[in-house]
Amino acid sequence: MSGGPDRFIDAAFRHGPGIEHSSALRRRDYLDRIVAGGFPEAVRRAPQRRAAFFDSYLSTLIERDVLELASIERRGDLFKLLSLLAGRAGSLLVPAALAGQSGIPRTTLVRYLQLLSAVFLIKQIPAWSAGQAQRAIGTPKLAFVDTGIASHLLGQDTTRLGEPDGAAGPPGRRRRGEGEIRDSDLDWTIFRPPALNGTGATGDRAPPPSHRQGQGRGRSGYRAA
Repeated sequence: MSGGPDRFIDAAFRHGPGIEHSSALRRRDYLDRIVAGGFPEAVRRAPQRRAAFFDSYLSTLIERDVLELASIERRGDLFKLLSLLAGRAGSLLVPAALAGQSGIPRTTLVRYLQLLSAVFLIKQIPAWSAGQAQRAIGTPKLAFVDTGIASHLLGQDTTRLGEPDGAAGPPGRRRRGEGEIRDSDLDWTIFRPPALNGTGATGDRAPPPSHRQGQGRGRSGYRAA
C-alpha cells in the first residue's frame, strides 16, 4: 500500500520478540488506510466513489458468487448478517449469539458463515492454545479480510472511525455491540497506532508517535529493542 515492500516477516525472524518499529505516519494516516482497505480499485478512489465501489462489489459477490455456491432463500438476511459481523470484527465468533441477534436460525447462520468465508469476505482466526486439541475446539475470532469493507458496512469514514465512540475509539467508549476494526488483511502492511489498542497487527508494539521512520533503524524502519 505504500508502494514498497514492508519486510515485517524478515524483521520478525531477524529480531524476534525484541522487534521495534518506527513510523512517520500519524493516527489519521492509519485510519485512512483502514477505511480504504486493500482493493486497488477502492484505494484509488475518492471516499464517495469508494462507497459506490464497495456497494457494487458486495452486491455482485452475493448475487453471483454466493448464489453459485448455494441456494439462498432470503438474500436480505445475508446483507443483514454482514453488517452485524462488521460490528463484531475482532470478537469471538459465537453462532448462537449471532443467531439470537439476527433472528436467523442457527443452522442457516452457520451455513452463511461458511459461504462468506468461501468468498473471502470474512476469516475465522483459530483459538490459540499450546495444545492442538484445545486449539481445534476453542472459539475462533472473527476477522474481515478487508478493513475497507468492514468500515463501509459500519458506515464509518476516517473522521467517524477516529471519534471516541467510533469503531476504532477507546474500547470503553465504543457503542455497545460494535467491535474493533482490525488490520485483518493479513499482509503486514499496517501497524496499529497506540490509540487503537496498543499493539500492532500481530501483537507487536505500536510505533510511538514521536518516532520518524528510518532514524537509525535501517530502510525498513525495524530494529531490535
